[in-house]
Amino acid sequence: AKAESDGNHTQCPINGNCRNTPVEVFETRYPWLTKTYKIAPESGGHGRHRGGSGSWREMEALAPEITVSSFMDRHETRAWGLIGGAEGASGQLRIRKKGDDSWRTFSEVYGTVSPNKFADIQIQEGDQIRIVSPGGGGYGPPGERDPERVLEDVREGFLTVDEARDVYHVVLIEEGKGNWELDPAATDQARRVP
Repeated sequence: AKAESDGNHTQCPINGNCRNTPVEVFETRYPWLTKTYKIAPESGGHGRHRGGSGSWREMEALAPEITVSSFMDRHETRAWGLIGGAEGASGQLRIRKKGDDSWRTFSEVYGTVSPNKFADIQIQEGDQIRIVSPGGGGYGPPGERDPERVLEDVREGFLTVDEARDVYHVVLIEEGKGNWELDPAATDQARRVP
């Protein structure tokens, strides 16, 4: 997050090498089938301004054998929050071997020293990989976030109703199934309690 606004979601650094290539383009150039591509839930750090959310991508190998290398960061050390903001979520890299039900790290499956930094691992057709980029840290105390923005975050799926109440001290009431509205009086009271 920034001092005056929320962080950008699924942001690729200008000096990085991780483009946000559209699925349709990626699949025409590489032997992968994208099973899921979305904003990573609950990944941006809480704050007056929320940290940007990371991305969540799951892909299945379509070639008989593919060589995989990885050089990812923020899997152990999270992006820190500033001036009372919370850390962003860690990134993750997981593999699910064909016929296996569980997602595991490359260290668990292949014995790599690092779960997110390795080279020349051979995977087979039908194996799936999950890549979750880390979220950004929040800025400022969550209790100072505009309640209307918290309501919008809940409506857009960036926060749960429980997070709105427990982290941001914003009370929402349900008016019809899934239709949340702000309770200004209860929110004012919740924000007065230390």
